[in-house]
Amino acid sequence: MLDLTAKQTVQDFFENQVSLYPDAVAVTFQGQELTYAQLNQQSNQLARLLREKGVTADVVVGVYLDRSLEMIIALLAILKAGGAYLPLDLSYPPDRLRYMINHAQAPILLTQQSLETDFEDHPLDILAIDQLALAEYAQDNLDLDLQPTDLAYVIYTSGSTGQPKGVAMPHGPLCQLIDWQVKVSTVGLGGRTLQFTPISFDVSFQEIFATLAAGGTLVLVPDQLRRNPIDLMRFLREAEIERLFLPFVALRQLSEIAEQEAEIPLAMKEIYTAGEQLRITEAIVRWFERMPHCTLHNHYGPSETHVVTAQTLKGDPKHWPTLPPIGQPITGTEVYILNERLQPVAPGVAGELYLGGACLARGYLHRPDLTAERFMVHPFSEKSSGDRLYKTGDLARFLPDQSLEYLGRIDQQVKIRGFRIEPGEVEGVLERHPEVQEAVVLAREYVPGDKRLVAYFVAPATAQGNEATRVGQLRHYLRSQLPEYMLPSAIVSLDAFPMTPSGKIDRRALPIPTWNQVKDGSYQAPRTPMEFQLTEILGQLLRIKAEQIGIRDRFCDLGGHSLLAVQLVYQINETFQVQLPLENFLAQPTVEGIASQIQQLQDSGAQEIAPLDLEKEAILDACIVPPDSLTEPVPEIFLTGATGFLGTYLLHELLKQTRADVHCLIRASSFAEAQARIEGCLNRYGLWQESDRSRIKLVLGDLSQPRLGIEAETFTRLAEKIDIIYHCGAWVNMIYPYLTLKASNVLGTQEVLRLASQTRIKPLHYISTVDVFALQAADQIQRIRETDQIGPASALASGYAQSKCIAEQLVVAAGDRGLPVSLYRFSNLIGDATQGESPINSFVSKMLKGCIQLKMAPTLEVLLNLVPVDYVAQAIVFLGQTVKPVGTAFHIANPHPMDWSEFMEILRQTGYDLATVSYEAWYGELCKAATPTAENASTENAFTDNVLAPMAMIFANQPFVRKSLGAFELDCQKTQEILAQKAIACPPLNAEFLQRYLSQFIAAGYLPAPASPVPPSLMPTPS
Repeated sequence: MLDLTAKQTVQDFFENQVSLYPDAVAVTFQGQELTYAQLNQQSNQLARLLREKGVTADVVVGVYLDRSLEMIIALLAILKAGGAYLPLDLSYPPDRLRYMINHAQAPILLTQQSLETDFEDHPLDILAIDQLALAEYAQDNLDLDLQPTDLAYVIYTSGSTGQPKGVAMPHGPLCQLIDWQVKVSTVGLGGRTLQFTPISFDVSFQEIFATLAAGGTLVLVPDQLRRNPIDLMRFLREAEIERLFLPFVALRQLSEIAEQEAEIPLAMKEIYTAGEQLRITEAIVRWFERMPHCTLHNHYGPSETHVVTAQTLKGDPKHWPTLPPIGQPITGTEVYILNERLQPVAPGVAGELYLGGACLARGYLHRPDLTAERFMVHPFSEKSSGDRLYKTGDLARFLPDQSLEYLGRIDQQVKIRGFRIEPGEVEGVLERHPEVQEAVVLAREYVPGDKRLVAYFVAPATAQGNEATRVGQLRHYLRSQLPEYMLPSAIVSLDAFPMTPSGKIDRRALPIPTWNQVKDGSYQAPRTPMEFQLTEILGQLLRIKAEQIGIRDRFCDLGGHSLLAVQLVYQINETFQVQLPLENFLAQPTVEGIASQIQQLQDSGAQEIAPLDLEKEAILDACIVPPDSLTEPVPEIFLTGATGFLGTYLLHELLKQTRADVHCLIRASSFAEAQARIEGCLNRYGLWQESDRSRIKLVLGDLSQPRLGIEAETFTRLAEKIDIIYHCGAWVNMIYPYLTLKASNVLGTQEVLRLASQTRIKPLHYISTVDVFALQAADQIQRIRETDQIGPASALASGYAQSKCIAEQLVVAAGDRGLPVSLYRFSNLIGDATQGESPINSFVSKMLKGCIQLKMAPTLEVLLNLVPVDYVAQAIVFLGQTVKPVGTAFHIANPHPMDWSEFMEILRQTGYDLATVSYEAWYGELCKAATPTAENASTENAFTDNVLAPMAMIFANQPFVRKSLGAFELDCQKTQEILAQKAIACPPLNAEFLQRYLSQFIAAGYLPAPASPVPPSLMPTPS
């Protein structure tokens, strides 16, 4: 092998093999072949002609050829002449090809006689390689002073502006790639590698030159065979192909063909896939089970670096992960995962992937602006072999074994109604459905400012039923698997996905859905004036044509969501002068259902539907009666809500303060997904410790289902094994009504009580909330003691508070029957006291940002009681280990709260422009911000400029706002006295405390920097 410390070029590897094995077959195509000596001689002759034409270092030469022996000769000749080749795909549109030639400033085009006329009007020196007289040129190697920094090729990739960008790749990184590939491959001298990918795709370089650098044989096939998986599978077998590089789509197609073939390619030793996320399908598993002698390799690397990480899938294919990691860095590459401040993130935490080392391209040809943007100065250059980093735009995280998990493109993440959504997660859920072979999810704007998710899928050949039936099934399935904000508005069935020449799915070519694809089922027109009026209201709200709305179309299938539901019910009640509860609308979310309920109200002469009798909801199942015995040792703990904000810290404290194994109830489709969720949550807050892995036991389930979604046999085993339960899980939503939340929050609690009472007693520690107390005075701070009566549920302002109140009553009822229980009520959570990272989706966080955006704050009788999440978790676990569970309720609150007006003054002192106005004036300004105007209606952020705008309707209820921020003075003296035994203390709420959190919000980009920045002494230290 050549010494990489010496200066060298790609062709040096090939010429070394020529000297060693001149008579070995280098390349074959349709019965023709060239030995290494012949290929070298012919490429040398063409290289000398190119030198005569002026080709020297960094001169770009276009290659516009059919797949042929001449194509390989042309590539080698350009490199030998010192130039850089520019691959031009025959399938590209003429305008794109001309742009590439012009932008690259290529003076010469190598083509063939049959293609010359494609560029006859272009001022190029066009050379038809099959018509050239090359016999007069010498066949020996050229003696040129070429450098590793000279360009080897320019490959154009899609650009965000619509024009492709040319990646300028020098010899040095490519030599490093070849050297690594030759060393790790088992296919060497004489090994047969299929040349599958178009030369416009960078993987083709790896196919061609790693083969020629190892003395192997490159086997070319015509395009029509390459694109036919049935014929290709047969060719792989007959041609005894040993190594194959191909994108995932082609791998999946071949695996499906293999299921229909009695014979498989027995010579195959290695298959490499790259270009997009590898998914291990059942067909791929079965194919590799039939080829135990063949290994599957997953490569990752953008065009700007070529391959940088590699993962070999080992062991039984049945145990391969559905989404394999992209592996570890290859020789000479550096991988960093950084946050928005360009600081490394903790292992397991997602961040943007940056690449460094000797693998980087020179940049983008003739695009210094874009090069400077994506190839940045290396922030850790003192530890690196290079002075630049490439910003990939990819999300990734380090796994415990230091391999990388690819999480998708940052620019494919979308933000809809304030929720950040990763379309790949929705794709993964869809692809688990048996009627879906492959799925793509992306965001589209139906009208300006209205982004919605669209799901495209290809059904397997074995799919049953018609398209409308399948779409209906998928809608029902997705509703059972995903939160409402992640549901696609449209589901589109396609026979096949459009593909790019490189074999990737062409997302830009996916069709815009027609309206019949946005809905499922048949359209049914309005029949009555009321139904017509309701379609008009819906159309205006959803910004679609009223005549496209059928009376049985579900609100969410039309693009509706919970925030719009609040606005819709408000408009309905104003228009028809009724009081239709939100929960009644959500129970029948169609025009037909709404009209029926309005008609009932009007026929009865009532303005309001009789409310649900919430007090009758707090009736515990009579079968839940604990036995008499209680075991003392606590080796096994059951925890719900472990992936929530508080639940993550609670899990950490249980692992820290006890020696118990902790069984975590996780809603996931597999144990691998559940493990990834747990690790991801702990890593996000710097809490993951590898030593804890063996103590975390995963239980797949769902709070909203009978037996918590656990199989009966597993539920019984848990009831026998578990010694203590911490119930922290709940569906937290301040907008949804009680009936929507009942299954998770009330019935889920009842199922937890069933588990606690079955077989033997298991003490239950129930995590409640101060929201269970009713507001007695509209404008006064109310003192609440730990022994005060909660509820009544009917007096509580939100469905969430009602569900937690009733759940707490069920826990108390179980305690009355003999179950040892303790209850923990905490106030508004913020980030832990050391790191300060707070959830940005909390009511307090949104209120803070909304006021800063409006530049005004309302006058409110509010006592802010903010408690760090780590303090709450420490307190719960210590109290649970210390105090006998006899039905005691503990208030975990900040003993030093802060008045709302004082908080606003701190914001002003920090530098924010913030006027104090009456609540009515503030609410009026918020409503203006929530109303699209002529200026902002066409912008993407028409409804999201102010974080409170999408939920503006709930601020009409001032008591609800007061209670959500803090309308209680919480008496927590008894709890404080117990916690003092362990020196567990809550930090006081003061200016220094608050500015730590403000600084974190600013650093994360959630809050704008104030006019007068936070004092440097109070800024967080980068981790």
